Amino acid sequence: MPAFKVKYLNSKKELLHCESIFMKNLGAAKRSSSSMAPMNTESIEIYDIGEKWLSTKEFGKWKSIE
Repeated sequence: MPAFKVKYLNSKKELLHCESIFMKNLGAAKRSSSSMAPMNTESIEIYDIGEKWLSTKEFGKWKSIE
C-alpha cells in the first residue's frame, strides 16, 4: 500500500497539520484527507513519500500533475 504525505494549510499558507497516511491509491488519499481536514483548512497538499507533489485542493477543487 503506498504512503502519502498530507499537509493542511490555512489561508496564510501556514502549516496546520502534517501526516503520513497509507492508502490504496491517490483517489482514496484525496477522499480521506478531505474528510479529516482540521478546522480553518484552506488548502490540502498531497505528496508521495519522496516529497514529489501529487495534488492540491484549493477552493474545493483538486489539481494534479496528471
